[in-house]
Amino acid sequence: MLTVIPAVQAVMADLVERDIECGFQVAAISMDSGVSTPGLASPTPAPSDTSTETLFVCFRYGKGVVATAIHLFAERGRIDYDTHVADYWPAVGANGKGQITVRQLLKDTAGIPQLLLGCTVEELFNWDRTCDGIAALASKRQPGSRTG
Repeated sequence: MLTVIPAVQAVMADLVERDIECGFQVAAISMDSGVSTPGLASPTPAPSDTSTETLFVCFRYGKGVVATAIHLFAERGRIDYDTHVADYWPAVGANGKGQITVRQLLKDTAGIPQLLLGCTVEELFNWDRTCDGIAALASKRQPGSRTG
């Protein structure tokens, strides 16, 4: 059963309308059912048999672990927050991403909030495919201009 919480929907609509965010996915699991709202215009219910096989996008959950590792590298002098990411990973400098700094990545202001279009779950687990896909992405906005 699809349940839309009006207060959550209002916040999401406001953020998209003000061009702060370009889209959302909200998932809630209660007992044995889930609700997924991948976009504001057409909410799509999750399967009623939500289980470990039901996928929900949850990108930011790993960010704390990655950020901690980066902070440790910075503390040890191995990474500098204001260095361009392309200095560490040259391929990522393509398509307008050459000026993105480590700091901007950590602050979610790099300008590359999108997924790899057409990428399957299996492909996401392919390290080389994912790295090549990220490197080929184009910036959606000026790095450092806003969060997203």
